[in-house]
Amino acid sequence: MATLKYNKLKRQNYNWYLNYFTMLFDEDREHAKRDNYGLLQSREDEKTILLRGNGSVEPANNWLKCCSHLDLKFKKNYKDCSNKMYHFIIGFAPQDNLSSAQILKIAVKYAKKVFIGYNVLISAHDGKHAHLLVHSTRECNVKPQKYMTRNSAKKVNKYEYLAGGKLSLTYSFIRFLKTELMQLCKRHNLYQIDLLAPAPKRTTNGEYAAIQKDGTSYKHTIRDIIDYAIAKSCCPEEFFDILAAHGISCSQHWDHVKYHLEGTKYHVDERSLGSDYSSKKILDRLNLNNEQSLECEESIQPYSEISTATENANQSSIAIPIKPTLESMISNAKQKREDDDSVSYEHAIHELIRF
Repeated sequence: MATLKYNKLKRQNYNWYLNYFTMLFDEDREHAKRDNYGLLQSREDEKTILLRGNGSVEPANNWLKCCSHLDLKFKKNYKDCSNKMYHFIIGFAPQDNLSSAQILKIAVKYAKKVFIGYNVLISAHDGKHAHLLVHSTRECNVKPQKYMTRNSAKKVNKYEYLAGGKLSLTYSFIRFLKTELMQLCKRHNLYQIDLLAPAPKRTTNGEYAAIQKDGTSYKHTIRDIIDYAIAKSCCPEEFFDILAAHGISCSQHWDHVKYHLEGTKYHVDERSLGSDYSSKKILDRLNLNNEQSLECEESIQPYSEISTATENANQSSIAIPIKPTLESMISNAKQKREDDDSVSYEHAIHELIRF
């Protein structure tokens, strides 16, 4: 099962990312760890290479030299606001049982297919995932592709395939990346999910970073409250009442709902929470709760019916024998004495008492 995550990088310190891939790294202090002698410590089970734009493979140490040379040659990435690199992470399922060498091989095939003409730093970690760091400036000319953007004359823009052009993450390109990854996993018989389908719980890079830092985020809190409200509600009125009681206000915007958590300044669109939190999905879950509650009410008998059934069962049950009294025993003894003259009255009484 391969997953794809990506984000833009504006930091121009190319060597910092090389150390992040190849060395043990302190996530909190954001620098590489050193041993007692002040030397950098290499990662275990780590493999990193540099894939050039012309398709050749070089040592990873040439990454800084290649990127700096392209920036000077085409006069790119000199502004602080420009995107210097793009970081892609390909995660694999534990059931795939892939080694770092196998992941690196798959990542190289993928990069040669999708990042044509770009310098890509590829690193495989722990047999679980691969990092692809793509320099935003194209090194050499390539052939126009279907996913590239076009002008008003329906011709591919020159910056999309000429050397010196900048990489842009358009909708068509992202869709192309996901499609190629799913096909690559299918050819290698790996577990795979539909990357083109909307995520049930959509987590952005900013939300992931907030969760790693603080343990939660305002979007994560809104999801938890919505799940709790759905579990306790059978109709939309109850659902919105519970949300209001927990500090969430709702507003309708065209055909979707926006949520606002008390104490925050952002309004969260239902589409940014994930496909499980769309208005249609929430209404379906509320209708299911209503149907289940009606089934439970039908299965439970009213008290009047239960009491009537109990009385009928008592009337049809076997009568419990009542312990005989002394008067009934004497009358039975007299009756037995009259029936049989050979039995004395005292003997009849003794036999009845014995039983």
